[in-house]
Amino acid sequence: MLLSADSCLTALVFASDMLGMGVFALQNDLKHIQFRDSFCIFRCYVGVVSCTAFNGSFLLQAVYRYFIVVYPHFLFWQSIRFQVLLICLTWIFSYLWPIALLFTGDIIYNVDNQIYQLFICRVVPI
Repeated sequence: MLLSADSCLTALVFASDMLGMGVFALQNDLKHIQFRDSFCIFRCYVGVVSCTAFNGSFLLQAVYRYFIVVYPHFLFWQSIRFQVLLICLTWIFSYLWPIALLFTGDIIYNVDNQIYQLFICRVVPI
């Protein structure tokens, strides 16, 4: 139940962030504003964090099911304390990993769509 609650929490955070991005893009489209505001990078950062945490929550559920089936006698891996530890590590990783994206310039503003996007592949000239 704890891992399912973690997935629900990350889905709620991701959905609220996407709603905020949608409202921001709609307001800028209606007002014909084509510049970024100060919270755009923060909204993109929260989107990447919540997406990473969402994938991490599914990974934890898969690992938990693997431990139950393959190692049913190791009860420590099935304890609430261990699950909370793994959930906390997942959230810490989810918050720390995208910080590098902020400083490397991999988050760019797309004027046509009024949102910040993650620049996934970088073409290096030879």
